[in-house]
Amino acid sequence: MFSVGFAQESLQNYSEHFVAIAANNTMANILQIRIYQYIGTGVVFEVQNRIKYMNELQETAGEMIEILREAIHLFSYHYQQILEEVAAEDNTPSERQQQTKAN
Repeated sequence: MFSVGFAQESLQNYSEHFVAIAANNTMANILQIRIYQYIGTGVVFEVQNRIKYMNELQETAGEMIEILREAIHLFSYHYQQILEEVAAEDNTPSERQQQTKAN
């Protein structure tokens, strides 16, 4: 097993809900990865592989690290997309505000 983690402070506008959505989207795209959120601490990315012999580890370690890198990149992308969508919704005037301006 290889795992990488980072503190919640390293995520812009940290939200447990947003992390969960981004993690689920990432895990749906990369089946070998598992993402765990430790409330109050941070996020851990983990990739597992069944290895019986040390030479198998030497052969697959690079692939496992690359899967972790790809997962972190994809997670960051999904998380940023969520932040942008929320910001766009916050900047969009509500229907009530639009009706008030029209009157």
